[in-house]
Amino acid sequence: MPAGLAGSLAVVSLMRPSDALFLSLPLACAALVVLGRRALVPLAAIVVGLAVGWGQWLVEAELSYGGIAARLREASKANVTGLTVSLVEHARALDGPSLCRFGVKCGDVSPVALAWALAIPAMTVLGLWLARRAHRLGPVLLATITGVTIALPYLFYVGYVAPRFLMPAYALLSLPVAGAVTALRPRGRWWVPVIVLLAVGVLAHLTLQGTYAHRIAAHTLRDRARMGLAVEELRRLGVRPPCVIYGQAGAQMGYLLGCDALAIAQRFPDRLPAGIRQAMERGNRLVMVHTSVPLPPYARAWRQTDLPGRWKARFAPCTRAPTMA
Repeated sequence: MPAGLAGSLAVVSLMRPSDALFLSLPLACAALVVLGRRALVPLAAIVVGLAVGWGQWLVEAELSYGGIAARLREASKANVTGLTVSLVEHARALDGPSLCRFGVKCGDVSPVALAWALAIPAMTVLGLWLARRAHRLGPVLLATITGVTIALPYLFYVGYVAPRFLMPAYALLSLPVAGAVTALRPRGRWWVPVIVLLAVGVLAHLTLQGTYAHRIAAHTLRDRARMGLAVEELRRLGVRPPCVIYGQAGAQMGYLLGCDALAIAQRFPDRLPAGIRQAMERGNRLVMVHTSVPLPPYARAWRQTDLPGRWKARFAPCTRAPTMA
């Protein structure tokens, strides 16, 4: 058990150090409350697991970000952190899109999706009550508290939303919810109505989430197809390594073309990034790609080529303009 605890927290801390910290808090408190003086071993496992990811984060902060304080400042800017309440935004994102940021509108609150979300705390409370009656409250309560703890930063600290942020919380809360479903054993004339209600609820859940997944996947596939057409046009125009793709979807297009890449989200910076200038000095061809964001002053005179799918490309004059293949 200690090895599994340390390994699990190590994986989480490598992926998201802050999530691992919030995950470890209820686990450490539970170890102290339940085990008392015998909590040393699980506490040591928690520390070891956190040390793996946080150790890497601290080393990278010193080597690549100018120190811990500088990295925290940059992370705060990038993640729009601070005391906030994003419950309404999370409600709007329940049925998509996958990220409500960088000018992407979350849309209105879907009553159906909201009903699904509100059913989770209701079923969680029912699961806790049934677990208490069955004298199995401890593990279920720990899973519930841990799930809520993981969700709190995304609800009250991070200033933008994405449905995937709450997936670890959903996974943990599924335990009391599943306990509520499996513990219900109606007798007599209530047996059939309750079983039908549970079956309808499970079917509705699968249908709802399947519909959302299909819709979001279809939208993503359309965007990727349009991007693929733009990439094929760039390839036809002779864009080959060594090159740098800079702009919206720069990372994806750069990968498909075999080029270095730097992506932007809402706008281009007012000055050409140092990394781009250095790549150009090494002889890389610079291609700027965009759809709707305003162009920076330094790129307005660059040669422009229209690409399929509403994309546009601009070629820096200090690089050799591509010729028709």
